Amino acid sequence: IEVRIPLSERDAMMEFLHNLGIRVLNESTSANDIKDQYEDLDAKLATLTKTKDRFEELYDQAETVEEILKVQSQLLNLQRQIDKLTGRIKELEGKTDTTLISVSLTTDELALGYTPGDPWAPQNTLKLATRSLNMTFRDIGDFAIWAGVYALIWLPLLGAGIVLVKMLNNKSKDKSKK
Repeated sequence: IEVRIPLSERDAMMEFLHNLGIRVLNESTSANDIKDQYEDLDAKLATLTKTKDRFEELYDQAETVEEILKVQSQLLNLQRQIDKLTGRIKELEGKTDTTLISVSLTTDELALGYTPGDPWAPQNTLKLATRSLNMTFRDIGDFAIWAGVYALIWLPLLGAGIVLVKMLNNKSKDKSKK
């Protein structure tokens, strides 16, 4: 489960999750330093805006249709870039005030991952052995199902082979009696 919450409520949410009585196997926090990204984008936006202002001056000074079209094309390109940067800046502004918390929940003890902490932990060895035994039984069950399905082919062939061997044995016994 992923939840985005206000940054000011992060500690309260983490405490709430810990107080649920759920065993925590692993916990880590990370933060992206958005400030640097934000400043870079802000500087690029300022440069693009100045460039656009300069092209608008050139547009006003253009005399031929060809000059007007070239400058207009550049203005449209610059405006697209400005719009894209403005959207990215707004996105970053929204993320600076929130934090993303990811929680993995499971009800099956065997589904929990192995997280080594101590050099040797008997409970982890027991868990791994239990999983291995469980997989062995699953494999045996899978084999039994496959064998049962293919029995439709091999059982009649086996039966025909047994009957054929008995018939040949009976013929050889009859010949030896004569």
